[in-house]
Amino acid sequence: MFDLNIPLLSLLIWMPLLGGILLFFINQKNDFLIKLVGFTFSILTFFISIVLLINFDTSQYLLQFVEKRAWITTLDINYHLAVDGFSILFILLTTTVSCLIILFNFSESRQQNNKYISLFLILEGLIL
Repeated sequence: MFDLNIPLLSLLIWMPLLGGILLFFINQKNDFLIKLVGFTFSILTFFISIVLLINFDTSQYLLQFVEKRAWITTLDINYHLAVDGFSILFILLTTTVSCLIILFNFSESRQQNNKYISLFLILEGLIL
């Protein structure tokens, strides 16, 4: 729909990873802040997936939102991301379920909650 020059797939992958790394450095005694930061990064990732879905052109059978950058040029290794019609649904499913799990975590209280949410956000980034 819109011609976006923003690397949405990279944002989608690196947003929960960044949030997970940030949560490792928050004091585990500040439970509400940990839950709030975790949910914020999860909801931002969910909104990015919604933007992907809205801008996805179903009339094309090609890969969309293609990002290709040279990574290690001496070995001819590239950073290459793209989405097809099948994977866009799984991206939306993953971000929705992850957001709901972290939202339901507000009713739980556990030891080392920062590590739990942090590892969960890192897992979300790796799944995406």
